Formats: sequence, C-alpha cells, structure tokens
Amino acid sequence: MNLFSSFGWRAPDSAVDLDLAYANTDLTGNGAIPAELMAQDRSAVFTFPDTTKNELFSVNLNGEHWFGKQVLISGNLFYRNLDTKSFNGDAGDFGTCAPPNETADETEDGMEAAAETGNGEEEGATPVHQEPTYLCDEDGEVLMDRAGNPILAQDADGNPYDAINNRSSRQQETGGGILQATLLQDLFGLSNQFILGVSYFTGS
Repeated sequence: MNLFSSFGWRAPDSAVDLDLAYANTDLTGNGAIPAELMAQDRSAVFTFPDTTKNELFSVNLNGEHWFGKQVLISGNLFYRNLDTKSFNGDAGDFGTCAPPNETADETEDGMEAAAETGNGEEEGATPVHQEPTYLCDEDGEVLMDRAGNPILAQDADGNPYDAINNRSSRQQETGGGILQATLLQDLFGLSNQFILGVSYFTGS
C-alpha cells in the first residue's frame, strides 16, 4: 500500500507546500533456484521464507516569502520514519557435537566400531549403542533451546537440522530543516545574488 498527498497554498508574496507519504510493503525476495529443484517443482523456492516488510511515514514542509522584490526567505522541514523487518531462511553453519555426557574420544571409538561392522554389530559381539549428536557453535559448545535443552543435530527420521531462520529489525528516524535567505541587491553597480543558509539534520 502506498499513499501520497500534497497540499499547497499560494499568495502574491508567499507559498507553502506540505507533502505527506505513507507506504506499507511486504516484499518476497526469493531468487533463482537450481534446475534440479525446478524439475521437481516449478513453484519451489531455494530458501524459504525470504520476506522484507517496510513501513514508511514521511512529512515534508516547504515555504517561502518575499520581503519586497529583493529579499527572499525560504525554508524546509522534514521528518522520515522507516521500520524494516526481515525474515529469511538460510543454510545453517553449525557443526555437530558429542553428547554432553560423553567425551569426544568415546564418541569416536563408537563411530569407529560402527564403521568396522557397517551396522555397529559383529557376530557374537555386543551391539554398539550410538548416542544422538547435538548442534554446536564454532567453539564446540552445544546449542540450547529456549528451555535450556540441548538441540539435536537431526529429527526423529534422521533428517539433519541444517537450516536456520534469520530475523532482523531496523528502525530509522531522520529529520531536519533548512533556512535560506536570498538577497538580490546590486553590488558595485552590477546585478548580484547573495545566498546565505543554515541547515540541521539528525538521524538514528
């Protein structure tokens, strides 16, 4: 949704203009997908979701007034507020960790035993019990959910948790004004235009 309104007032020596704008957009930024994925489903997306929501409000006020025919005072005031929220899926860059109660050496021993037999068992041998693995960060620390529980590296069907949802929120506010004086008096018998102005801007 986009709305724009402009109001103006005119007099022989003065003019005022007021512009108001509002925009509320929900944009989807999904890009190209691999040909293999498109062959399976032409409506598929490579990473989902990928949305950016923007809400913008701005106001701009301009005015000018002539003092006689040689002095013009003009000015501008503005305010702008932009709120942006993004939500997109991406590939996760986390690794896997040994279970919190098992050392890395014990885990490696179990993995080697499983590799020797193909299924973790030898004829007449006790089956090797494989503990679940967990997601960990770059420092090898196990990731925890909001309840403080370690996050498994895969679901019950063995599918890896190899994706992540990224969320971001950004709010920007800017405002300011300009005041300008234009003098048209002759200087040394020649036509002259002297302009003096000040401005102020702020933002966060």
